[in-house]
Amino acid sequence: MIIVAVFIALLCCYGVFWVTGSRRLDKATAALPMPPGLPLIGNAMLFIGSTEKILRNLEDIASLSMKHKGAVKFWLGSRLYIAISNPEDAQVILENCLDKDTVYRFLRPWLGRGLFIAPLRLWKVHRKVLVPVFKNKIVEQYLNIISTQSNVLVDRLSEQSGKSKFDVLRYITACTLDIMFETAMGEKMDVQNFPDTPYLQARHTVMTILNKRFFKVWLQPDIIFNMTSYAKQQKENIELTHKFTDEVVQKKRLEYELKKNSKLNNESGKNCLKSQIGTGPD
Repeated sequence: MIIVAVFIALLCCYGVFWVTGSRRLDKATAALPMPPGLPLIGNAMLFIGSTEKILRNLEDIASLSMKHKGAVKFWLGSRLYIAISNPEDAQVILENCLDKDTVYRFLRPWLGRGLFIAPLRLWKVHRKVLVPVFKNKIVEQYLNIISTQSNVLVDRLSEQSGKSKFDVLRYITACTLDIMFETAMGEKMDVQNFPDTPYLQARHTVMTILNKRFFKVWLQPDIIFNMTSYAKQQKENIELTHKFTDEVVQKKRLEYELKKNSKLNNESGKNCLKSQIGTGPD
C-alpha cells in the first residue's frame, strides 16, 4: 500500500513538472506539426512495439516533417524533440548545437566520460588530442584490416542469400567490432565467425536495455529504473564487457612493457660491449 502511495505521489509530481516545463516549449513551437500524443507520456507510444512498427512510425514522422517545411515536433514525456528533414537545417544544427542530450547520461555507467558522451568542455579537449590520429596517412595503415574484415562480412552475408529475412545489423555490428578491436587495440577477435561470444552477448543486452530507456519515458528516471530488473541485468553485463576490455588493455600493456624492457636490455648490452671494446688492451 505504501509503495502504491509513493508511486502515485511520484506520478503526480511528474505530472506537475511535465505541465509547467512543457507549456513554454509547446507555445514556442506552436507552428510545428506534431503526431497525436497522450498526456504525461506525449508521443512515447510511437516507440513501443516491434522494430517494424517503430520503423513505420519513424517513417510517418519523417513524412510529416517533409510535408511541413522539413520540421516536426514530438514529446517523450516532458522532453521536446524536433525532427528535421532539411539538410541545410541539419548542417546549421550540427555546427552549433554541440551539447549532448541529457539521455546520454544513461550511457555513462558503460562508457564513462569518453569522447562519445563527454560534456562539451571535455569533448573539445579530447577531440583536439584525437584529431591527428585520423589523418589519411594513419588511417591508410589499417586499410588491409578493413578490407579483410569487409570481405568476411560479404562472405557471411552471402550465406543468407536466397533465404528468408534476417537481421543485417548483427552482421554489420560483428564486422565493426572486428575492425575496431584489430585497429584500435591490436587484438584479433574474429567475432564474425564466432558471434556467440560472452562479450558480444553482454554488449547486445546492454544496448537493448539502453534502447528501452531512451524511448520508454517511465524508465528514464533513475529512481524508477533502479527498482526494475533491468538495472541489475545492465550492471552485470556492463561489468562483463568492462572485464573483457580491461583484460585486453592489460595484455597489451604487458606486451608493451616487455618490448620496452627488451629494447633497453639490448641497448644496454650494446653499450657495454662498446665500452669493453673501447677500453680493451692496446
